[in-house]
Parts: sequence; C-alpha cells; structure tokens
Amino acid sequence: MNIKKTLTVILGLVLALPICAEENPFMHKRSVSLFIGGQTKTEVDKDDDVDSNINLGLQANLFQIKLHKGIIEDMLCFKMDIGLDFTYARYNRRTTELNTKHDIDWRPQQVEAGVSLGPSVHIAPFEMRRELQFMAYYHFVPSASAHIEDTNVYAAFCPMQSVGLGMNWKLMGIGFEHRWGSAKYKTYDIEDKNEGAHDTGEKTKFKTTADRFYIRFNF
Repeated sequence: MNIKKTLTVILGLVLALPICAEENPFMHKRSVSLFIGGQTKTEVDKDDDVDSNINLGLQANLFQIKLHKGIIEDMLCFKMDIGLDFTYARYNRRTTELNTKHDIDWRPQQVEAGVSLGPSVHIAPFEMRRELQFMAYYHFVPSASAHIEDTNVYAAFCPMQSVGLGMNWKLMGIGFEHRWGSAKYKTYDIEDKNEGAHDTGEKTKFKTTADRFYIRFNF
C-alpha cells in the first residue's frame, strides 16, 4: 500500500507540473547568458577608434527578484536582476604597429569583471503558449577593467551600462545586447620584467561600446 500511495503522489505531481508552469510562467529565479559580438574602444582625447574582432561575455543572474505579487494582467512581470558579469575582448590592431621592438603578432586585449544590477520586464502574451516569453532589461554594471596594449596596462573602475532584448522558450532563450561605458584609465608600464609594473602617472580616457548576441539558460 505504501508503494502504491507513493506512486500515486509522484504521478499527481508530474501531472500538475504543466498546470503550475502555466499559472506562473515567470518562475525562473536564475539564468546564465553567454555573449558573442564585436566591441569598439575609443581613446577620447585622440578620437582614435580600435575595433575588436571578438567579444566574449558571461553573465550569471544569481537572483531575479519579482517586484510585485502575482502576475499583472495575467501576462506581465517585473523583476530586479542581480548577478555577475565577465567580458573579454581582443582588438584588431597588431602590436607591431605600436612597438617595433617586438616582432610578434600579438593583439591588444581587454578584460572586465563586475556586478550587474537592474530591472527587467517579462511578458508572456500568448495564453496558450505561456512558455514563450519576451523580455527587456537595463543593467548597471560597475566593473574592474584592464586593457593590455604592448608594454602598457591601462586599469580603471568603469561604470558600464547595458540594455537588451530577448525571447525565452521554457529553459532557453536568445537575445541582443548593447553595452557602453567610459572611464579614465591609469597607465602602468610593464616593459621591464625585473621591476614589474609601475604607475607612469598618466591617465587616458577610453570609451567602450559593444553590440553582441547571447544565448540564455534559465533555472
């Protein structure tokens, strides 16, 4: 009898899952997004643009907090996203154009790590297909940023921002994001390996913009 009761309870829970999902199509509280696209870095004082041939990103929304009770008009939900953000970019300019001492094919690179915070809106407009959702978001992403170019390393705290649009189907989604930010970077000289990196006292303002696509996994 105990086995039959257990099987009955399990069967009831399995049958109830589609009903629960339909009543609350915005149940996911976490997501991981993988980004790929292009990026442009501008040295503001010189108006010197450098394009990247690759931009890779990882964003993990650790918490997606619903900002209200229930579901608005049975189709709309507002959330606050809190997570971590990592970005890597490699630029097209070769190091031989910047320093003739080193005859190597090495390209400038940029890495960023930060915290993302901002609102998102989710809508499931089709009553018979609640698993299909559309979303839009704005994230403020304060980041530690480092740009490595030839024998110099530029480092700064950079307040990045991003806006995005996406479409989710059950546990997966796709979308597009525009990202931008600017800061004054300290310059560190790393040419002498024995002395290590030292601050040159110079500051350079860089502006960064990126357009990239993403694939999202919801949990």
